[in-house]
Amino acid sequence: VYNYLYWEGDSKKYVDMSSGFVVKNENIISFLEEKLSEIGLSHKESCDFISYWLPQINKYEYVLISFQMENYEETIKLEYSIEPDNELRLCVAFKGLDEYIDIPTQDLSYYNKFNRDGFYVVEWGGTLIK
Repeated sequence: VYNYLYWEGDSKKYVDMSSGFVVKNENIISFLEEKLSEIGLSHKESCDFISYWLPQINKYEYVLISFQMENYEETIKLEYSIEPDNELRLCVAFKGLDEYIDIPTQDLSYYNKFNRDGFYVVEWGGTLIK
């Protein structure tokens, strides 16, 4: 019935920026399109994600992009009246950078378990680290 439900919080306890991807400004859209597709977002979900976050991160020369996986799911709990058969919880942390930095690359295979069979929930969002 609903395409989206919006929620907002103020906790950064789950944020781990020790690994991720440093992306040059001009490559942000193609990077996000590729990674969001690999993770399992639909084309519409990816477009909506990028449309929402691009204006907030496009002003930096480089952006550190770190996908928050177990740490996010363990800290920010969701409760359902009906448990989904499958769930994708995607939270991406962004940090603007003036110059390139070296950082360990993230392994995104954590998301390989998601499929759209049965009743499924897709949550996508992010946080901008100042």
